[in-house]
Amino acid sequence: MEHMCRYCGALHWLDEKVAKSSRASPEFGMCCKHGEVRIPLLEQPPEYLYRLYTGHDNQAKEFRENISQYNAALAFTSVGVSVDDSVNHRGHGPPVFRIHGELKHLSGSLLPREGSAPSYAQLYIIDPHAALQYRMQRNSNLRQDTMWSLQTLLRAENPYSSIYLHAYEVLRQHPDAPDLSVCLRVMPGQDRRRYNLPTADEVAAIVPDGNQGAENRDIILRLRPQDRDANEEGADYCGALQRVSDGHAAYAPLHYVLLFPRGEPGWHWDLKLYQPNRDEPKRLSQTCYAAFRLHARRYEFSTILWGGRLLQRYVVDLWASADQNRLKFLEKNQDHLRATLYQGLEDALDRDADLNSVGKRKILPSSYIGGPRHMHMRYQDAMAIARYFKKVDLFITMTADP
Repeated sequence: MEHMCRYCGALHWLDEKVAKSSRASPEFGMCCKHGEVRIPLLEQPPEYLYRLYTGHDNQAKEFRENISQYNAALAFTSVGVSVDDSVNHRGHGPPVFRIHGELKHLSGSLLPREGSAPSYAQLYIIDPHAALQYRMQRNSNLRQDTMWSLQTLLRAENPYSSIYLHAYEVLRQHPDAPDLSVCLRVMPGQDRRRYNLPTADEVAAIVPDGNQGAENRDIILRLRPQDRDANEEGADYCGALQRVSDGHAAYAPLHYVLLFPRGEPGWHWDLKLYQPNRDEPKRLSQTCYAAFRLHARRYEFSTILWGGRLLQRYVVDLWASADQNRLKFLEKNQDHLRATLYQGLEDALDRDADLNSVGKRKILPSSYIGGPRHMHMRYQDAMAIARYFKKVDLFITMTADP
């Protein structure tokens, strides 16, 4: 890749140019939509982490081999998803990260349940030496010197380490108020014309106001775990754990701490495209954000692209989050999709079926890639091609990993 986008500096192959541009002066739109996506580049990682990513000594090789395990041990939040590892036990090919069902990030209380060992964000509140012991007990195959150095680095460089500690100090001042909580809230910049991501100082603010004024996308921190009734908790809670909204700027950096060691904010709902000629710029989509982040640039050291196996998990996370939000949009906009035409009620009446057994389905339009109507539309397109060219010698179906 030797051709550079003149807007964002992303590297491309020449054949990736848009059709209307010439080979002498190619233009590319896949990376930043011709300059409409303006996101700060990732900062150079701390020197120690940079050496682990690029070094050739035994410590660096061991780190890259187990980077996903190191990241999970040092993360502030956990991931709730069913992982299928069966494909990794069938041979000696490259590792595969395959999931089933819904993917979500979960955040717990600042103190563990009585009798339980601390984990995730709770380990950033206790003594560093004790935190190291807990991490090594769960990850005895990892190097203790590497774990200690990474833990020390994140406590010093990652802003969420001090944010969680500050939240703990605020809540500890009110031990007699078990329902008191604080909100980890995105604070956008004061300049409303700026469409870049907020800086690290603007990512979060501690709002010690209980649940009053808390928004669905806020991360609610409590001192101690509180179990919630399944009939009352809704979709934002899983028992004592809160689901972190994937529209929160801290969604990615709270879990992928080795990809975002300085807490660089991720995608969130308030991001806009750079469209100075529009009064209301369009929202920056998750897929456009992901495309920008996943392009290599000559003047950016991307910890994401150097992440190896952790890159796999991050990309799957990005796609699952975008796909889940797309499905939520379709679910909430069934009336606008003319879903009543597909409910099957008319068919049920025609065949004298029991109307009590006819439920309300959620309809996926043909624009949803991979859905039954999308596949049927593709089949009809293939048949139309066959009708046009008459006799078909071969009908080949090809599949590929996304």
